[in-house]
Amino acid sequence: MAYPFSARLRTVSTTTTQGPDEFFRARIKKYNSTVYRVNGPPGPFKDPRVIVVRRCQLPRPVRHFKGRKEKRVHGHLHALNSFHRMHKELIPTFRSAIAQLFADLEAELSDKGQANFNTISDKMSFDFLFRLFAGKSSYDTPVGAGGNANLDKWLFFQLAPLVTLGLKFLPNCVEDLLLHTFPLPYFVVKSGYEKIHDAFDEAARKLLNEAEKQGLSRDEASHNLMFLTGFNSYGGTKVLFPALLKYVGTGGEDHAPCC
Repeated sequence: MAYPFSARLRTVSTTTTQGPDEFFRARIKKYNSTVYRVNGPPGPFKDPRVIVVRRCQLPRPVRHFKGRKEKRVHGHLHALNSFHRMHKELIPTFRSAIAQLFADLEAELSDKGQANFNTISDKMSFDFLFRLFAGKSSYDTPVGAGGNANLDKWLFFQLAPLVTLGLKFLPNCVEDLLLHTFPLPYFVVKSGYEKIHDAFDEAARKLLNEAEKQGLSRDEASHNLMFLTGFNSYGGTKVLFPALLKYVGTGGEDHAPCC
């Protein structure tokens, strides 16, 4: 569906002038509601009309795209009892993943004399989540140690409509036309996504079986699990773990006797 470029241009201009947070706050005041319609990327050749749901004071709005194919899948399966049991497995699973992290660090240090912590930490983050939800290490599946790299590409495609280059010499309307007008082709990340999806489908059978008992189709449950793992969880842990280890490292050695 073609959509007037002028409407898209007004949205881009206002967003850039006000900034994302003020843009959404201003419309809450204007419409006296935390739920309202607005034009969002991509557009104008793909229908950009979305409904924004502003959740209390959270700085990030939730966008629900019109149509089945445009809808962002809600990545939570709270109804599943397996998720309520996972808190008992969290610490042991994390310890196993951390052990693999330091094993990978030692191996790279021995081989190259130096190691990129963030890259190895991303591998650990993915493996930790895979262990938690599937009950086995991703290293023991066809995904191997490359699961995080495939998720990184998929995450970029998910967030691309919100990316800005921040170049002062590039007019906002030109940047929006280049980055936010056309959806990125799925085939670029399809093979990597399906490789992880197939591994989950095989390894997380117990969880998916329970999802079916709760009334979800297996296909819907598996893709929800992928979104939960890749977007909601991995997207956060890849930032959290390096920062966490940084603060632990800067704390220095503790020589106090252990009680």
